[in-house]
Amino acid sequence: MPPNLSQTGSGMVAYKPHHKAADKNQGYVFVNASAATKSSKNNATNGLFTYPCANVTDTNTALYNESPSPVEGTGCDLRTDPIGQPIYIRMPAAKTISVSNIKFHDIQRNVDVSTNLLDYRQDPHKGTISELPKNEAFILPLTDALKSCETGIEKGGNCGLYGNSEYRVSFDVLVDGTNLKTKQFTFKTGRVNY
Repeated sequence: MPPNLSQTGSGMVAYKPHHKAADKNQGYVFVNASAATKSSKNNATNGLFTYPCANVTDTNTALYNESPSPVEGTGCDLRTDPIGQPIYIRMPAAKTISVSNIKFHDIQRNVDVSTNLLDYRQDPHKGTISELPKNEAFILPLTDALKSCETGIEKGGNCGLYGNSEYRVSFDVLVDGTNLKTKQFTFKTGRVNY
């Protein structure tokens, strides 16, 4: 999500296997870049931003596929064991960020969701073209313990975060080793995605 862009680009690859059993189809959507607004073109962004951010609604509940995989090397197969909607964190003006004190809370059920942090320190793609920059990080909600699939769908019970639910996320960010910032916001998932 480069904040200095003024256009959003995306491409879609057709479902496969084409004209076969619908319950075995796989679909892929690749998003090239997302822009803030047309007026933001070529503007420098110095602040901290996230996706989702405050009051975003209708996000996906789960991440079933990603290339490169954020959980590579952990033995987790996102297709059968998804994680919840990741929280993307970026501070373009910083050289490095360190995220800590993460809290991911399901407001409706009044329970905390376990998370993993993915940043340049534990990046499974370090040394490749997919390496995470030092000023970006992802909070990965671990949803193995949740039974979030809606009735009638069989996927082992884990469909990421619960659908149509509100989540509160908070964390601290140490910027370039000197400046500590605290961030808190809520967002809402849409219906369960499979």
